[in-house]
Amino acid sequence: MMTGFRLFLRRCVRITVAPGREVDQIVSDRTRLGGWLLGWLVTALSMLWVGEALWPVWNSVAGYLGVALLAAAPWILIQGGVLHLAGRLMGGRGRWDTTVALCGYGTVPFLALALILGGGIAVYVRVFGPIPFHLASILLLVLALLVAMITGLVIVRHGLSSNYGLSTRRAWLVTAVGALVFTLGNNALRGGYVTRCAITVANLAAMPQIPVPLVAAGSGEARRLSLEYAANLRYYRETAIRRGDILIFRGQDGHGWMGRVLGLPGEQAGLQNGHLVVDGALQFEPWQTSGDLTIPPRQIGPDEYFLWTDERTPDLELATESRFPAIAKRDQILGPVLRLDVVLLSWVFGQPRA
Repeated sequence: MMTGFRLFLRRCVRITVAPGREVDQIVSDRTRLGGWLLGWLVTALSMLWVGEALWPVWNSVAGYLGVALLAAAPWILIQGGVLHLAGRLMGGRGRWDTTVALCGYGTVPFLALALILGGGIAVYVRVFGPIPFHLASILLLVLALLVAMITGLVIVRHGLSSNYGLSTRRAWLVTAVGALVFTLGNNALRGGYVTRCAITVANLAAMPQIPVPLVAAGSGEARRLSLEYAANLRYYRETAIRRGDILIFRGQDGHGWMGRVLGLPGEQAGLQNGHLVVDGALQFEPWQTSGDLTIPPRQIGPDEYFLWTDERTPDLELATESRFPAIAKRDQILGPVLRLDVVLLSWVFGQPRA
């Protein structure tokens, strides 16, 4: 098995670094099929949000994974096909299926870089604790740039290379424009359904049922650390907000917050010794809570929701720059955390540490 794996990696490397004139000698029907499959699977990793954003009522991780696989198949074909068509219009003479296959092999370095970066961050967090958000952002930016460079190199040297009748300068132009169009298109589509919001780490640390990689160790760390979490903007267009939902919303201070919905519009809700009281009656909470915080009952407006965390200790506020916004208006709510993001984070980083 290890011998077969080494041979597979050797073929990927050879196809990636070989000069364009050697492509026809290397690429066979089996090699093309391997490139398509690689491109399909790796592209699916970037399409995981599609199912959960468009059909949030499914609430099934398996269903969302299936949608991602279905969405990735035409996307990798369209991406390679459009770049190849652009190359043909500019004088190239390459084969479409070869270009698409080489796009797939170009995702191998991307997958390797993603695994190395994700694994490195996971090990760092488990061993040393929190990692500054700006450092994580820089690492992700470097990964994105490397992926763009490697993919561009593959396209230029193979599908659009000079031996197919396309000059190197024109090939680089086609690659750059094509990559820019697809990147902007993908982000525009995603932005219509998904937003990324900086959540205060102190709040995340108070939500032990949400797996998060960054946990503040003290008040100073909580003030300088944050974590971007993806929220589904479409979810509450399809479903009503219910008691117990965990969602992301923007506070008046401009920060992103995550909290559990405890009180609904028109109710009078508060906390008594850490327990939820609605309209004067003690409510059963199936989720795990801790702490004995008391918040006097307050009347919730017609377009407002009462939210709090599961850790209800009086000193929670000391770990944040400003008071946790217990009341959020409907237009402040961004949506729930994407479930697949939570599952993947829990696999990589495990449960948060106190």
